[in-house]
Amino acid sequence: MFTSPDDVGMVVGFVRSVGLEPREVERRWDHLGGVIVDASLQPRTKYKAVVLPRVRKVISEWPDAVVLSGFRRRLESDDLAEFLGWRRTSRKLAVITGLTAALHAFEIETVHELAACYDSGDREQQMRHALRQVKGVGPKTVDYIAILTGSTGHVAVDMHVAGFVRDAGVHCRDYRVINALITQASVELGCSAGALDAAIWNYMSDPDRRRDNTIA
Repeated sequence: MFTSPDDVGMVVGFVRSVGLEPREVERRWDHLGGVIVDASLQPRTKYKAVVLPRVRKVISEWPDAVVLSGFRRRLESDDLAEFLGWRRTSRKLAVITGLTAALHAFEIETVHELAACYDSGDREQQMRHALRQVKGVGPKTVDYIAILTGSTGHVAVDMHVAGFVRDAGVHCRDYRVINALITQASVELGCSAGALDAAIWNYMSDPDRRRDNTIA
């Protein structure tokens, strides 16, 4: 994916000007049911207040769902909407079941097996295609799943990341271009793409910190 060196430089300069300090901290769930629920609920939803408590509930109260077969049994035996305290008509519940079915068809049983699919090769392309067949799953969710399995080489471009790039002075709405910009900027900054992604997300989701930089 072609990106302008000037655009990369603008992003790098903005990272430095607002004082971001990317840190190499792995973001990972070792519980496949937790990965699926996190990835399904997070779009356009407050993460810390709404998504995270439900993911933790899945992990703590459904220990058998650490593997896909256990999670599938839970979906068959338990009332998912009631368990999560989620609106029954929400399409996000369908995304949970859809991702579960897609991973089952791909013969994935553990987080480790899922992580191994994100190898930047043919296996990853096949996995991405399979997950994208689930209604409501776009490229961001596919990249976000990689992050939830421990990848530091993927960037999930959401409104925070896109907004940061825009604030840096780069006017682009193309997912792949923004993804490439963050990846290349991370090389210039000497950190992983995942670390820069996380630093940007934390900064953009903190209005007080952004306001302080604007005033300064």
